[in-house]
Amino acid sequence: MKVITVSILCILHLVGYAQQRKFTVIEDGSRIPLAGVVAKGERDEILAVSGKDGELSFPKSLKNNTLQFSLIGYVTRNVDLDELKVGDTVALYRDVQALEEVVVINTGYQELSKERATGSFEFIDNELFNRRTGADVLSRLENTVPGILFDRRGQTADQLSASENNIIVRGVGTLSDDIKSPLIVLDNFPYGGNIEDINPNDIESVTVLRDAAAASIWGARAGNGVIVLTSKKGRKARSMRVDVNSNLRLNGKPDLFEYERMSVKEYIDMERELFEKGFYNNTLSNRTRFPAVTPVIELLDLNKRDLLSQEDLEEKLSSFATNDFRKDYERYFYRTAKNYQNHVSLRGGSEKHQYLFSAGADNNESVLLGNNTDRYTIRTNNNYQLLPSLKMEVMSVYTQTKTTSNSPGDYTVLNYDVGKQMYPYAVLHNDDGTMASLVKTYRSSYIDTAGSGQLLDWTYNPLRELNSADNINEGNAININVGINYTLTRDLQFDLRYQYENIRNTTSDIRSEEMFYTRDLINQYSFLNDGIVGYNLPRGSIIDKSNIHTRSHALRLQANYNKIFAHGGELHLLAGNEIRDDRSNGNVFRYLGVDKNTLGYSSVDNLTMFTKWDRLGRGRIPTYGNLTGTNNRFVSFYGNGSYTFKNKYTVSGSTRHDASNLFGASANNKWKPLWSLGGKWNLTAESFMDFSWLEDLSLRITHGVSGNTNNTISAVPILSIQNASGSIINRPQAVIQTPGNEHLSWESIYMTNIGIDYRLFNSRFSGTIEGYSKVSKDLITGMEVDPTTGMVAILANSGEMRGMGVDLSFTGRISQRVVSWESTFLLSYNDFKISHLNYDFSTTRGLNTALGNGSRITLNNGQNNPYGIYSFYWRGLDNEGNPVGLSDGVETTDYRSIINNTMIGDLAYHGSALPRYFGAWRNTIGWKNLAISFNISFKMGYYFKKAGLSYTSLYQNGIGSPDYGRRWQKEGDEAHTDIPSAVYPADSRRDQFFLASPANVLKADNIRFDDITLNYTFDKSALKSLPFENIKIFAHLNRLGVLWKATSRDLDPDFNVGNAFYPPARQITFGVNLSL
Repeated sequence: MKVITVSILCILHLVGYAQQRKFTVIEDGSRIPLAGVVAKGERDEILAVSGKDGELSFPKSLKNNTLQFSLIGYVTRNVDLDELKVGDTVALYRDVQALEEVVVINTGYQELSKERATGSFEFIDNELFNRRTGADVLSRLENTVPGILFDRRGQTADQLSASENNIIVRGVGTLSDDIKSPLIVLDNFPYGGNIEDINPNDIESVTVLRDAAAASIWGARAGNGVIVLTSKKGRKARSMRVDVNSNLRLNGKPDLFEYERMSVKEYIDMERELFEKGFYNNTLSNRTRFPAVTPVIELLDLNKRDLLSQEDLEEKLSSFATNDFRKDYERYFYRTAKNYQNHVSLRGGSEKHQYLFSAGADNNESVLLGNNTDRYTIRTNNNYQLLPSLKMEVMSVYTQTKTTSNSPGDYTVLNYDVGKQMYPYAVLHNDDGTMASLVKTYRSSYIDTAGSGQLLDWTYNPLRELNSADNINEGNAININVGINYTLTRDLQFDLRYQYENIRNTTSDIRSEEMFYTRDLINQYSFLNDGIVGYNLPRGSIIDKSNIHTRSHALRLQANYNKIFAHGGELHLLAGNEIRDDRSNGNVFRYLGVDKNTLGYSSVDNLTMFTKWDRLGRGRIPTYGNLTGTNNRFVSFYGNGSYTFKNKYTVSGSTRHDASNLFGASANNKWKPLWSLGGKWNLTAESFMDFSWLEDLSLRITHGVSGNTNNTISAVPILSIQNASGSIINRPQAVIQTPGNEHLSWESIYMTNIGIDYRLFNSRFSGTIEGYSKVSKDLITGMEVDPTTGMVAILANSGEMRGMGVDLSFTGRISQRVVSWESTFLLSYNDFKISHLNYDFSTTRGLNTALGNGSRITLNNGQNNPYGIYSFYWRGLDNEGNPVGLSDGVETTDYRSIINNTMIGDLAYHGSALPRYFGAWRNTIGWKNLAISFNISFKMGYYFKKAGLSYTSLYQNGIGSPDYGRRWQKEGDEAHTDIPSAVYPADSRRDQFFLASPANVLKADNIRFDDITLNYTFDKSALKSLPFENIKIFAHLNRLGVLWKATSRDLDPDFNVGNAFYPPARQITFGVNLSL
């Protein structure tokens, strides 16, 4: 009986199709099918609505009727139905003025027009996305839309691209540094690969989901916002189009002399003074490790032992004082970076098949010599109309990358011993042109005689390291995305989507005997046997290899219901289920004694404690090998709906329930859905708002909750199994990395958003104003536990944070015949404070983090920003040059008392380390086919902590500071300097207090000339002889400099953290785009 019933229904369905007259609505000129076109009859009744393929159907019985075809952004057209034949197309003309405001938003689950969206979305079309150049996707979003802050503090000249970790959407929503980035969605699924593997030339548009109504559909991974990337696709009813893009980006060398540094003479004078005071006595008398000392100290020691005359000493020291290591390093280790970017795409299609094929090749030569990155991408997209009611989409992307990392690194990271910065008078070449030997690990006087010539060369030169390094990472990524869409009725559709990701990364670091590390290790484990050198560590190369293999499966089944009612209502519903399985396996292992010719290697005894060469100590041969594996599974149920009445009132809602193997059964079994509610009122549709100058005025309000997930912790204990070579008892052991917590759950972020959209005076002025409040609960952070458990604290849902903000965008357009000017102003403000922590602030735990440079989250209960700048209270310098602080409210120079008696809550809070106000002013001026665009960005309301002078770091680690020359040297200097006097021996607590004093805290406010773009387009309509449809040539200049900054110090506030002692240089890009 069931078979008969089903058969009858299928026959009736086919008969229904046979009795329909079908037409396709297209855009005039491009012939792109138009979805959502409403066809009305003579009595204004809705007869049909076109689907994604532009098709609509009418009963054959419908005759003698004039149809009205309408779509927002297009001129309404009336057509006599009797004049249309089956299969005909109806072309609609663009309403250019109105179409500028028609934006189709892709949330990753659905496409909707911005007119019926209640949430906070920012849409970046292809033109705006390609306004900036760059090899990665995310850096093109910088200073483009409000609410997105790029935190580039600490980036060096070699770090030109942006990662998810650089981006903060609408302020901080978590207390975990590792999970503060937004979710990246690529073609409807979360992207699990390296964001730099995505070729920006393959991206059609970007949508940023900023509030709960926009992002909560993504559930427990959307608390920090969502960035949805939509790739380019084929086009229906169009002949094949070929697009070719090619550009060259040049990035200048960093200027190592940009900022003032401690002079070489000051450094040598400091070393002489320390030598005379006996600072190096223990080091020079060390006959166990023979630790390295600088050439100046070697000379002073020779002079002291009457092995070098005073005259020769002074001559050599004077010669050293004329050197500056920055000159050699800038010359031999930096270069003008070049990025070659080439991309070609072919796309087109027929009624039943649309296709796209693209290929890209990027070659990036880093500003650091020896570092290069190559990326090759191939992408296909095919859409098939298998049946009138059945469509299929197949996308595939293959990415191959190769990254070479052979540079020793930036100038500031080069050391001559553990933690000791390279002395500033080092030179890379001798006077005769040969490579100079720089001090490394051991005293020069020791390695010159060790082994009487039988050991491997124990000298060191960075150039030799650069030329011998062989460190390569190779990656291969495959992404396959398949979608099936079945239309059951005109209003009801089903989507089935599947995505498969397969990512492999292999790193190979081959250190031959030309590398100091290899020669040093072999020498350490050498021994004498009857006067002949033997090797416990065999000679040959040392190869470290690591492999990471990630596989991901995602499956989604979704039902979509879209209904337009005759009374003027629109109902849009979707519901679905999604499952995801992420698996990752890795291994790390080391090969010793590798013969590069035969590729043979040796086994070694890695358990025995060997006596090293010449009393250098005892130790095991450093080998390692381990296996890692993770398996994260997610299951989700979700739904979303909206109803619009007469284009006036819209209400929306969404709900989602997530479960994961990361959470315990207790959390997964609780029905704690993530949800949102929203509403929108189109005031211009009201009769009382009928003003000729007002085209659009809409009010939106939403409230909802989304979440964050920390994949590094789990409801069950996470163990790390270590092999026997890492154990003092030569037995494998297990270490508890994180204890289990059955109550562990995702973080919950509640957000309320109110927005106003407006468009005035014939679209001459338009913009958006949004205000929001944000409350983050169940934040994962440290919670103190009973110490008898063997732990002091665990990570648990124990924090809360509150904040609010405003996002504003305003665009003005002025057009006069051949000249046009469009100006856009963006402004964002946000302020976030920790409101609750289960944490004992009566202790000094966390004090060092609080007194840092603000790059890490500081846990505090003082209603302050989690990324705050703190300092001790101080009272300047006394008449002996000592910094004066407060202990229990009393002025003192007892630094032990100051530090021990100060809790986090007692510190002076200056403000946020992240800007509270930021934005940009973008202008585009066009004249005929010439266009120029420039952008000015600003950041306000924040502070930074400069690298201060620490005598402990200077004496022990050679880390100098330009403040050394401004230090207190005589009584009375305290009136015009805040740099303490030099004392011997150095007092580490005195230095700690000064580094964390207000003397090193500066306002970071600044305005920058961000970039400027110049382009000219040659169009075939104007030049008939042109062999292309159009060709555009352009030049783009980036990082043009700071126009104004609040501090008078010669420092860049955004590039003064960590090793970034100089800002990246300017960039210039030349390119051409061809369309055939």
